Order: sequence, then structure tokens, then C-alpha cells
Amino acid sequence: MWGPEDANAWRAVHAKYGKPSPSAYVASPIIDGPGSAMSGTVRVADATQARAAVDRYQANGADFIKIYTLLTRDAYFAIADEARKLGIPFVGHVPDAITVEEASDAGQKSMEHLIGVPLGTSSEEEALFREKPVSGTFGDFSNTGNDYRRYLRAYATYNKSKAVALFARFIKNGTWQCPTLVEERSWAHLDDDKFKHEEWQKYVPYEARSYWTDISKGMTAADWADAHRLLPEELKFVGYMYRAGVGMLSGTDAMDPYVFPGFSLHEELALLVEAGLPPMATLQVATINAARFMGQADRRGTIEVGKIADLVLLNRDPLADIHNSTSIHAVVLGGTLLTRAMLDAMLVEAEALAAKPAPNGPTTK
Repeated sequence: MWGPEDANAWRAVHAKYGKPSPSAYVASPIIDGPGSAMSGTVRVADATQARAAVDRYQANGADFIKIYTLLTRDAYFAIADEARKLGIPFVGHVPDAITVEEASDAGQKSMEHLIGVPLGTSSEEEALFREKPVSGTFGDFSNTGNDYRRYLRAYATYNKSKAVALFARFIKNGTWQCPTLVEERSWAHLDDDKFKHEEWQKYVPYEARSYWTDISKGMTAADWADAHRLLPEELKFVGYMYRAGVGMLSGTDAMDPYVFPGFSLHEELALLVEAGLPPMATLQVATINAARFMGQADRRGTIEVGKIADLVLLNRDPLADIHNSTSIHAVVLGGTLLTRAMLDAMLVEAEALAAKPAPNGPTTK
């Protein structure tokens, strides 16, 4: 979801890797507005720059265009129009300047993290939309407490008739929702060591982990109390969307603080069940829904003759308990069997690589 400048060049390197690795669908770099303070983003100030960015990354082989929070209205609608002309999906955050209704109607294929979505179901939607949201600077918590309270107000003023209309709009427009509940929980509980998973940190390089610490300075005790109230409301909201028939995806936003690649997907599945999805539906969110979203349902997503043999073999039934998704006996990747012993060896290698210092950076603790 935060792709390289040249996806075709990245794929050429990936093809030479020589070791088992997932099939990768690659976004463009993040395209954001001129006010973005995040390093590595592509900043566009107007419609002309926005169209040029879409043209460049479509030509460079991106599977989809990734948009972000601070895009202006002119730039956003130019991206939507150019993406439609070139036949490339655009996905990501719903920008602060755009309502979810506008984003869905413009053809945004997926909305991440529930950004803006609860506002669209609130009886106070217009007032909440006008309020200043979080600044958009990664790691800047100066206004986060206010934004938590803004979303709590949205949940408290949930209007069923508005929700029915919005969810029907998503279904009609083919707008998918990727709530990333594990990431939402992580940000809202950075004050709680229970979710920091010390046992998994050994697989993450220190250079990546180092920015996770002390990232939430500026939050008060009242802010944390509000943050902790959010997840139960988000879970209920995701349940509403599922029961309405809105298309769902199982993203995690791995490498956000304490959101661990691989492990966090199983946490996301458990949270989706907690939100009210049956275990079977949750497994479908992570398999056939993803394949449909990427236009790969004829090749992936279900176990059928003629499809690519990508399988996870479990020792225990995930339909009885979704946590059994972690009881991995073996993996079949593109028809190649990876035994439990082989998977364990890969984890050992990952731990060893994470322990090595970066070429030009600090060493591990």
C-alpha cells in the first residue's frame, strides 16, 4: 500500500529473490497534498500535478494508485478522473476535504481504516466534517485526542437511516472497506504493553522498531481514556457494515507501531469475528474477497481444480475458533510444499536478519 517509484523495476528484483515469498500487488507511492510532512510521499498541489502522478505510476506498473489524507479537492477529483481514464484503481485514505459519499461516487475502490466513514452515518455529519481533523503528520499526536472525541461523537450520533443509505451506496458503487482493526487497536492502546507483543519484536529490525517507542507524546490521560473507548464502537460499526452486505477486506497496516507482518493478519481475523462476522465469512474476507478485489478470482481465493495452489494447512478447525488460524501445519505456495520445519527455519532466518545492524544505521539493542 506504499509502493516504490517504479513497480516494474521492483518486480524484476523480486523475481530474482530465489526464496519463497508472497505474490505481491504493488501500489504507487503515497500521493498526498502539499502540506504532507511524511517523508517519501509524492506531494501534488493541483489537478495538473495529480494527473501527471497517476500517469507516471500507471506507466511504471503500479497495480493501483494510493491516495492520502491531505489531498485538495481539485487534486483528488483529478486523480479519480485520470485513474478512470487509464483503467487503474485508486485506493487509500478518504482525504479530509472529501466526504465518504463523494469518494464512493468518484470511484475510490477501497477505503482504509474507517477514515471518515462513521461521519457519513452520523446525524451530525456536516458539523463533524467541518471540524479540524488530526494534522496528517505521522506521529503528531497534538490533535489526536480531539480527533478521537470527534469520532466518538460520530458513533454516539449514529443514524440508522443514514447508515442504510451510505452502505447501499458502497454496494452500488463497488466501494470496499478495509477497517484494519488491529492497527486501530494498536494506535489506541500504545499506553498498554499487552498489545506490544514482546515475543514478536525479535522479527522486526531495530531500525523499524525504534520509531515505535515514545511516538505518542502529547496524549493526556483523558485522551487515552477516549482512545480506549473507540475500539468497541469500531467493532460494532464493522458488524453493521458486514450485515448490510458491504464488501470487506482484511488489511493490517503492518509496520505501524506494534502491527507485525504476518502475525497481525491473524489478530485482524479474530477482531473481525469479535465484530460479528462468522468465522467462515472472516476467512472469505481474507481469501476470496481479496482475490475478487484484485480481479484474480479466476485464479486465486478458493480451492478449485485449475487455480493456483496457495494453501495454508491447519491442525485445528478455524470455524470452531478463529484463533485456530494460527495452528499452521504447513503452507503450499504456488504448488510448493513448505513444511512446518521449513517455516520455522524461515522464522529463525528472519530473527537473524532483524538482529543485524543496518548498513548505515544504528545497531540493534
